[in-house]
Amino acid sequence: KILARQVTSPVQWETTVKTLLTKGLKKSFELGPGKVIAVIVKRMDKSAEIENIAA
Repeated sequence: KILARQVTSPVQWETTVKTLLTKGLKKSFELGPGKVIAVIVKRMDKSAEIENIAA
């Protein structure tokens, strides 16, 4: 039941990232190819610093 709820419940991605930024997150890392996460975070806060580390 717990797994089913976790898989079908919405992810609080935007809320989580905004909370981290307001709490003083200075730098983030995106692991793997592409910059999808970086683009999303930059839309929320243009001053966010994100380093991409390709796999």
